[in-house]
Amino acid sequence: MASSHAPLATPRLNGAGSQHRWEWKYTPKTTLGRLLGWVLIGWAPTIACADTFKMSCQVEGVIEQLEGKKIPPAKVTVEIGSIGKNVFMNLDGPKPYDMRISSLVTDKFQGKNLTNDVHLGVSSKSLQTGESFEITISRDKVFLTAFKDMVQGGQLNRLTFQGPCQLPR
Repeated sequence: MASSHAPLATPRLNGAGSQHRWEWKYTPKTTLGRLLGWVLIGWAPTIACADTFKMSCQVEGVIEQLEGKKIPPAKVTVEIGSIGKNVFMNLDGPKPYDMRISSLVTDKFQGKNLTNDVHLGVSSKSLQTGESFEITISRDKVFLTAFKDMVQGGQLNRLTFQGPCQLPR
């Protein structure tokens, strides 16, 4: 009679002579256990990841150093995430509006969380090139304001852009 407390895997000797091999016979309990283990291992990386919030914005930019050169309006998607006190913002859209910045402080970037009662925001500065980046989104009007330094023709130019955002439904 089989016991309900049977081992999940039982070793048995397979082979003859001086060369012995052990093989494990898996019972349905171990197969289910292994499956659950793999599922949990697959979920493990997502446990520490922050959820992101996405919304779309219609922005228009200008580069003042180039005699007020206007950049064609575009739709961008803003992704906002946080882990602890660190804020991460991604702007996905056509160049030159695309950028990814965070409030992390590393050996290459000096980031800062600008979030307060008035707006969500983050700024970052490259310690190697001196380029600065900033994104803020007002809480009341859900309006994006940003700037991005770019090197063009050996000159550092600042693209400033802004526009209304639409919250997801």
